[in-house]
Amino acid sequence: MNNYLTIHKILDTIKIVFHGIRTNILRGILTTLGVTVGIVAVVGMGTMAYSFQKEINAQFSVLGSNTFILSRQPMMMGHGGSWRDYWRRQRFEVDYMDEIMENCPNVKSITPYLWYNFKAKSKHEEIEGLGIQASNENVFDFSSYKIADGRFLVASDIQYNRNVCILDHKATEILFPHGEDPIEQRIKINNIPFKVIGVLEKETSTFGGEQNAMAIIPYSVAEKYWGRGWGLRFLVEALPDRIEQAMDEVIIAMRNLRGLRLEEDNDFEIFSSQMIRDAISKITTIAYIVIIGIAAISLLVGGIGIMNVMFVAVTERTKEIGIRKSCGARSKDILVQFGTEATVLSTIGGIIGLLLVFILTIIGNRFLPFEIIVPAWLVITGILFAAFVGIVFGIFPAYRASKKDPVIALRYE
Repeated sequence: MNNYLTIHKILDTIKIVFHGIRTNILRGILTTLGVTVGIVAVVGMGTMAYSFQKEINAQFSVLGSNTFILSRQPMMMGHGGSWRDYWRRQRFEVDYMDEIMENCPNVKSITPYLWYNFKAKSKHEEIEGLGIQASNENVFDFSSYKIADGRFLVASDIQYNRNVCILDHKATEILFPHGEDPIEQRIKINNIPFKVIGVLEKETSTFGGEQNAMAIIPYSVAEKYWGRGWGLRFLVEALPDRIEQAMDEVIIAMRNLRGLRLEEDNDFEIFSSQMIRDAISKITTIAYIVIIGIAAISLLVGGIGIMNVMFVAVTERTKEIGIRKSCGARSKDILVQFGTEATVLSTIGGIIGLLLVFILTIIGNRFLPFEIIVPAWLVITGILFAAFVGIVFGIFPAYRASKKDPVIALRYE
């Protein structure tokens, strides 16, 4: 019986709360605006940081401990440069590989590398953002990839521009969900037909996170259909324990290839797996510090708005408070009522903010070169954050309401 009364009281409180919100919908919407903007900022920035980190991990998951990347552009801005300056740099050419192998004795092997992100589909399913690694037959020397079924790329696939691909375990599970053999099956990548010639063993990325759905294709085919995307890179493998010497040799060779004078800066970038880890760590740390700052400001702005509106609501409903108290409602019941109303208002603002984030994510995935993913933990954090704002800033107006004298409250006009 006591449990029934408790549940009945909770339901009555919720009904009263939503009745109070419905009586002035416009004010409720304006109240939640501060929380909505805060959630969009916090969850939106957190989503971008998370997605960027996941994309970088996926792109450079092929790197081993004795491998480094040679690129026209840096991984991140710095040293006073701008993206416009970087994109004006002279393009890389595939012929660079022969010169580097000839003039760098500590380089064991080198391979071209392009990265794309496209929609892929089979007869059954589709993947909105499939990571495409475009390279040659040597790419497998640079990674821990192992073939579970089928075969690797071979030199003739690149030479004759064959539309073939190798899928990782995750992409295979999504595109062929009924357990059928994917080998020799046809899929479409960005509406271009490809034949599946191999499937990789299940594995995780170099940096410990789950590998994105990914396919490997010949770089000559990628260039033919899509150009060089974000630019041609080279994966360079050094002789055992000779990575520093190999990097120095490659720098000298590249300066000669690109005709740089002694006083001119390098117009190319070199970074190893450790440099990538450091860069990713720096970016995400800065991003999350900014997010914490925005969260604090949003908490203050949204909370003050809720507190002001709740004070107005308490004043407008003074007579209602008097009637409820004269009918037996305790101060605790009034406190719960107005505290719940503030929390519900704030949570609604948070939900609206999350919906806006999902809409912006859908739009962003159509234009950005990498997939934006809203992680579940960030969605839960956003909801809890919104509810926390309502509880903290709604408690004082609710307390004021609970302490009103019923006799004075009934005389209020």
